Amino acid sequence: MALLKKEEKDFLIKFLIYFFPPYIIFHFVRESGALIKFTIEAEKFLLSISGTKVLSKGSLLFINNNALKIVFECTGITSILLFLSIIFADSHCEKRRAKAIVIFVPSLILINLLRLFFIFLIGVKLRLDIEMLHMLTWFLDMGIVILMWMWTADIRLHRQTKNK
Repeated sequence: MALLKKEEKDFLIKFLIYFFPPYIIFHFVRESGALIKFTIEAEKFLLSISGTKVLSKGSLLFINNNALKIVFECTGITSILLFLSIIFADSHCEKRRAKAIVIFVPSLILINLLRLFFIFLIGVKLRLDIEMLHMLTWFLDMGIVILMWMWTADIRLHRQTKNK
C-alpha cells in the first residue's frame, strides 16, 4: 500500500516546485530592499499615528531607545508565497483561485503590517520578549494562511451528529 495517494503526491510535488524556487530567488534579491523599505515606511506610519515616536536609519527602526531591524522575512513575503504555492498546488482551488488572490494577498500584507505593529508597540512598551512575540504571531499568520486555503479549496468542517 502506498504511503500517499497520487493526488497527495501531486500536491506535494507542485507545492515544492511553486514554493522553493521563488523563495530561494527572493533570498538572493532580497537586499534590493524595496519590500523592506515599504515595510519600514508602513510601520513608521502606523506607529506615528499611534503616538509612538519612531525614527529609522537604513533597515533599523528606533522606538523608545530600542533598535529593531527590519529584515526580508518581516515583509510578509513568506506568508504570501506559502499561500500562493498551496492554492496553485491544490487542484480543488481552481474555481476560487483568482478571487482568493485578489482578496487574500492584500489581506496578508495588511495582516503582516498589523502583526509587526502589534509586536513593536506592545513588545517595546511592555518590555516583552520581541522574539517570542514574533514567533507566536508568526504561528497565528500560518493559521490564517490555512484558513484562507480552506476557503479557497471550499473545505468545510462539519460536526457529525448522531441521529436519534
